[in-house]
Amino acid sequence: MKRHIALQPLSREHHNGLLLAQLLRNDIPDYAGMPFDDIGKAIYAKEQFSSILEPHFQKEEIIFQLSKELSADVDLLINEVIAEHEVLKRLFNELNPSNTASNQLHTIGWLLNDHIRKEERILFPLLEQYCPAALMNQFRLLL
Repeated sequence: MKRHIALQPLSREHHNGLLLAQLLRNDIPDYAGMPFDDIGKAIYAKEQFSSILEPHFQKEEIIFQLSKELSADVDLLINEVIAEHEVLKRLFNELNPSNTASNQLHTIGWLLNDHIRKEERILFPLLEQYCPAALMNQFRLLL
């Protein structure tokens, strides 16, 4: 799907998030060169969260706040997505590499996957539909 140029940086970052989600799930084969045990996956997940996902969430939340009151649908979805950010932040921060279970990583992987898919398939198209050009240009300056 062709994404509006203002949202393309976030969509590109979603690719990294989807790779992390796949890595954490226990129903996906291991990737060559990536951690394969729970300890390695937990360490990698925490590093990816702090260096990539957390800053990504911060950027999204800035543009989401600017997008409030465009429509009731957008507002509802923005509130859901921000709540999901909070859950994911808590789960990543609670990861303890020395005491992480495979099912904990699997759960985080699925939640992250579903979250990113919701943004890409539902929220971003709504933003493209409802955001005026001036607001989209403002997003480009922020991202």
